[in-house]
Amino acid sequence: RIPGKRMHRLRFCCRSRSHSLDPRLRGLHCLSQRQTQPVTPITRELWRKSIPLRPLQRGGGEAPSRAIMEYDFDGCPGSPEPSFTGLQVDRALGSDACMNNEELILVTGATGFLGTQLVHELLDHQPHARLALLIRDRPDKSGQQRADQFVPESDRSRVEVFSGDVGHPNCGLENAAYQRLTAETTRVIHSAATVRFDHSLDEARRINVEGTRRVLDFAAAAPQLRSLAYVGTAYVAGERADLVREDELAAGQGYRNTYEQTKAEAEALVRSYLGSLPGVILRPSIIVGDSRTGATSSFKMMYWPLKIYARGLWRTVPGYPDAVLDIVPVDYVATAVARLAFDPAALGSAVRLCAG
Repeated sequence: RIPGKRMHRLRFCCRSRSHSLDPRLRGLHCLSQRQTQPVTPITRELWRKSIPLRPLQRGGGEAPSRAIMEYDFDGCPGSPEPSFTGLQVDRALGSDACMNNEELILVTGATGFLGTQLVHELLDHQPHARLALLIRDRPDKSGQQRADQFVPESDRSRVEVFSGDVGHPNCGLENAAYQRLTAETTRVIHSAATVRFDHSLDEARRINVEGTRRVLDFAAAAPQLRSLAYVGTAYVAGERADLVREDELAAGQGYRNTYEQTKAEAEALVRSYLGSLPGVILRPSIIVGDSRTGATSSFKMMYWPLKIYARGLWRTVPGYPDAVLDIVPVDYVATAVARLAFDPAALGSAVRLCAG
C-alpha cells in the first residue's frame, strides 16, 4: 500500500528490456470478503480502468536489464484493504521468470563434506532461492550425476548444475554459461578448495589461490551481486602461538603445510577485493560430523587415530593431555555460512566459526 493514499502498488520483474510483462504471467486475483476478480493478463483493463505498467528507473537514469514494473490502482470494490494472491508463472518460462526477491546462489565445492550440508541448508531455509552448483565432471560421473546423489528429488527443480572447475579459466564454463550466470547470480558462496596437506605448493596454489581469484573475478562481473561468502580456515594463523584476532592475517608467521599457506594467500586475495565487492570471510576450524547424529562422510584429521584406537590396533594414543583441539560440527558450520551469506552486518568482516 502507498502510505497516505487509498492506492496500492504491485511490483513485477521481467527480463525484457522492452519493459513489457510476458503474457504468460497470469492469474492475479483481488480478494475481498465479497468477491474474487481475476485479471488475465494483468496488463488488461483492471476494474474498467486501464492502467499502464511503467519501468522503475534506477540511478543514472538507465532502466535495469531486469525491468521492475510498477502497477498502481485503487482498492478493490467493497474492500478497503485488498490482498493479492495467485500470481503464477508458466513453467515454460523456466529461469526467465524473476520475482523481485528471487535469489540465484552460485555454490562452489558443493560435493564436499561441508558443501553438501550447505546445499541442504540453503534449500531448507531459502525457499525462494535457486542454486547454481559448479561441479567437476569425473571420468565415471558427470557433474549432474554427482549432484543427484545428494540433492533431494523434490528440490531438483530449484537446482541447476554447471560442469566446471575453479582451477580452469572462466571456472571451466563455456562462454554462454559464464555470461548467463554472471548476469543472474545474486550471491556467491565459495567453498571449493583442496584440503590435502601433501600437495605441492604449485598444485595447492592452482586450486586454492588461482581458483579463488577466478571466483572473485566472476563475482566482480555479476551486476546483481549482493554478497560473496568465502569459506577459508582458522589455520591461516599458521605457526602463531599468540592471540590471533579476526582482523589479522599476515604477521610473518610460518606455515606447517601447503594447505595453510595457500589458504592464507587466498584470504589475502579476498581481502584485496573487499573494497569493491560485498563480501565476508568465514574461518571454520576442524569440521567433524553432525552434532546430533555424529554422521560424517569425511574421516580425516582426528578420525584416523580414533579409528585405529577403536579397532584395538593401538592401546594408547600419543599426545599431550593438556592439548586443546578445536572441533566444530558440520551442521553448525553449514548453518553459519548460509546465514552469514545473507547478513548485511557481516559484510567486510572475517568471522571465525570455532568452538573457542
